Amino acid sequence: SYGSIRDLQIKPDGNFVLYNLGSDIFNYSINDDSLSVFQNNIVASDIKIDNKGDLYYSNYNEHSVIKFQLSPAIIISSGSTQGTIALTGTNDSTYELDETIIVTPSTSPTNATSSISEASTITIKDDDDPPSVTFALSADSIEENSSTDVTLTATLSEVSGKNVEIPYTLSGTAKSSEYTITDSPITIAAGSTTGTATISTNGLDDTDVEVTETIILTFGTLTNATTSTTDVTLNLTSDDKPSVTLSYDPITFNENGETSVITATQSDVTSNNTSVEFGFSGTALLNTDYSTNLSSVKVVKTIIGSNSEGKGDALKAAKVKRIIINELIFFISVKFNFFKMRV
Repeated sequence: SYGSIRDLQIKPDGNFVLYNLGSDIFNYSINDDSLSVFQNNIVASDIKIDNKGDLYYSNYNEHSVIKFQLSPAIIISSGSTQGTIALTGTNDSTYELDETIIVTPSTSPTNATSSISEASTITIKDDDDPPSVTFALSADSIEENSSTDVTLTATLSEVSGKNVEIPYTLSGTAKSSEYTITDSPITIAAGSTTGTATISTNGLDDTDVEVTETIILTFGTLTNATTSTTDVTLNLTSDDKPSVTLSYDPITFNENGETSVITATQSDVTSNNTSVEFGFSGTALLNTDYSTNLSSVKVVKTIIGSNSEGKGDALKAAKVKRIIINELIFFISVKFNFFKMRV
């Protein structure tokens, strides 16, 4: 895209300079893959690079040789004893490792001598605040022997140039034998924004009916990051169910206002509400022969013929004044100590 090349010279640092048919001289940097023009609209018969990396080209129209200083150099003007070159840091917001500038001076300066034989290192210190970390679980709970793992994801507020480590310790009511988890610490590699830990119960099962247990990850001191979160909690739920029995007290009662209490009792305490479904039938009619203190019970009637009970040809033909469904199905939600039905 820069036209045909007339000449190309390699610099001592591995970069190169090219001269194209468009009469432009370009400087190419291998480090950042950039091509920049520093001289255009010239008519040169030749370009050369010296051992310092400076460029010379012959100007055909002006009958002269032009020098471009491409290599860094400190110029000490005649009549002076000092010269300087300034290196200025460029501000950014990336939390990163300290960076270095290695200065390697020439051992043969122009118009002077030098005994310097070693390179010097200048350090650019990072002054940015470390990123912050937030945490998110892929689910609030995990069941015993689940085929689906739960992932804890740690996310940085911005990309960091340093590795971030997040140590954690484990606690909670769940036993260590009931789950597995990725070893501490959670690591977020430099240049990335997330790291994860995986909690699994796959293949770990028991037959105990249990209340919901907890797996608590408490975070220690983070390396190269901060967080306002001290811990996260994952619930471990049981896949085993208790058995339920019913008792009737008394089994027989008089119609003069006496009461029979039905009690549902389950074998173990759980963290879930238990629902017991009932079907009632028999010769006794609800709200005629007995009543209940459950407000959710609904009376269902079947009307034959017209929409007014007791009328219609079908009723007359059958000589029936009223047909009542003998079997009334309703549901009772049984909770702990609810209407004396203990679970």
